[in-house]
Amino acid sequence: MPPRFYCGAFSARDAVLTGDELHHLRAVRRLAPGDAVELFDGRGRLAECTVRRIARNRAELHVGRVTHAPAARGGLTVATAIPKAGRMDWLVEKVTELGVAAVWPLVTERSAIAAPGDEKQRGWHRRAIEACKQCGRLWLPEIALPMTVAEAAARLGAGRHEVVLLADPSADAVPLADVGRAAEAEAMVVGFVGPEGGFTDGEHAALRAAGAVPVRLGPHVLRVETAAVALAARLAAQG
Repeated sequence: MPPRFYCGAFSARDAVLTGDELHHLRAVRRLAPGDAVELFDGRGRLAECTVRRIARNRAELHVGRVTHAPAARGGLTVATAIPKAGRMDWLVEKVTELGVAAVWPLVTERSAIAAPGDEKQRGWHRRAIEACKQCGRLWLPEIALPMTVAEAAARLGAGRHEVVLLADPSADAVPLADVGRAAEAEAMVVGFVGPEGGFTDGEHAALRAAGAVPVRLGPHVLRVETAAVALAARLAAQG
């Protein structure tokens, strides 16, 4: 299989790679004019290409056959507190591989880090691109800018039916397996994962008011990134 690269926009005949993708093509893969590659645009298009020219700051490609994969119906949005020590990078990578439709990073009242800026969001987007290249996925997940729980709750129910789940280790939460079958037939599932120490009472109330159902992911208390991946894996297994 030819090596695959990300190009957000390409025509029916030509494409140009710059930045990280150029570095990957030239310095990592050490490709040369005439070599075959594939491009994906993150919105379902896959192009069979040939390297035409490699310059200092760009690679020019000839675009051949282009195919398109339709977007999956429904899907999972993971609304997750941002874990400490760079573990969000790993989280984004793994849930992308598992096929989530979107990631909403949450800055919660008990978050252990300050609200990250746009540069962090761009880094998570880059992680999602790399994960798509590795696993063969053609649709990039949306990586939203960091938001509060109230802002995330305000996004719910925007013109489509949603199942809203709230990861909760308490004994009175419903086992995820019990709601999974109902979630299969819905247009979109939004799963909320709280920080270490959990959501505050006010955040819980905002999510419950938005229709969130507390679900238990297993018998143990999970770290933020583990809970996010467990939720994505459980719902992906039903697809």
